Amino acid sequence: MQVNIRKGGKWLLFEANALIAQQALGRMMEALEILPLRLDDLEAIQILLLGMQGWRGTLEDASVALLALRLKAPVWTLNYRDPEALKGLSFWARVTIPWSWV
Repeated sequence: MQVNIRKGGKWLLFEANALIAQQALGRMMEALEILPLRLDDLEAIQILLLGMQGWRGTLEDASVALLALRLKAPVWTLNYRDPEALKGLSFWARVTIPWSWV
């Protein structure tokens, strides 16, 4: 999860400036909640992926998708491999990044 947050900070650095990126990263780190995968999560991912033979995502992609579906939370990613593959996911768009964080 920390890697994805740092990618968000890097995106902000290039789209805004260093100060905004540092402030946003600090706010993200304050709000970060680590959710470790459990055995039943891995089993759910396996079942999910068995029904999607042509999908070329990674275990990381599937893990994020599973947690987002469970928590009914949008996914913030800069890597939209195949957003239609996982039905029910919602994605944060660039325009909906909460600028109040900075």
